[in-house]
Amino acid sequence: INLNLGAPRFDLVPSSSTKLPADRRGHPPPWGLPELRAAVAERLNGEQRLGVHPTDQVLITHGGAGAFSIALDSFLNPGDRVVLFDPTSPLFPFALAQRRARIRWVPTWTENGRVRFQAKAFVRALDRARLLVLAAPCNPTGAVFASEDLDQIAWWADRRDVLIYSDEVFGGYWYEGERLSIGSLPRARRRTLTAGSVSKTYALASARVGWLAGHRHLIRPCTLTAVLQVPFVPTLCQQVALNALRQDSALPAIREELDSRR
Repeated sequence: INLNLGAPRFDLVPSSSTKLPADRRGHPPPWGLPELRAAVAERLNGEQRLGVHPTDQVLITHGGAGAFSIALDSFLNPGDRVVLFDPTSPLFPFALAQRRARIRWVPTWTENGRVRFQAKAFVRALDRARLLVLAAPCNPTGAVFASEDLDQIAWWADRRDVLIYSDEVFGGYWYEGERLSIGSLPRARRRTLTAGSVSKTYALASARVGWLAGHRHLIRPCTLTAVLQVPFVPTLCQQVALNALRQDSALPAIREELDSRR
């Protein structure tokens, strides 16, 4: 009898408020439902070639914002330097300011759907940095990093021993060239946290289901942080996300329609 968690079970009492079986009414696993982690890993390994294992290299989070908060609270201390590409989502600088991080901006411009930046400015910003945050595709421009630029980013992050946070919640809307996740590159594989969610690609922002994927030595401390902050994502929400990942036949038509609007 485990008295640590206040999670009573009444297996013989039918519930009028849910159709969940009795074994699914308590606390879900802190990592997330095994079947959802398996579906996320299958997607990441197939489309993004990350090579993650669902058991200990995928963590289910409270959406993409929750994933970013967990990563910051796991690895960032006040005063740490964090590199951001400008422009970027306002979520990143706001969350970093709350944690008293020192932001180093790298100016960018968009050229034929690609993110362009000066290499010298990037290398200078990366000096003594703790974390590099990038989005693919970028928010708000929709531009993507060229493969040769991602190689350079990974090389310098490895040389400077900088963690990489790759926000890929808009990954379903990658139009320019073949999709490439920086976490799949050899130099970046062990230092990259890849984030995603069902909010954008599947229009399920209200479900609040996202994920972090990466090497186990990064995901394990993130799991401890998540357990201490918000112990789990509700089972019902995880099941909604699982159903969306298994039924994505409408996505090609949606991408085609949005591409025509561009």
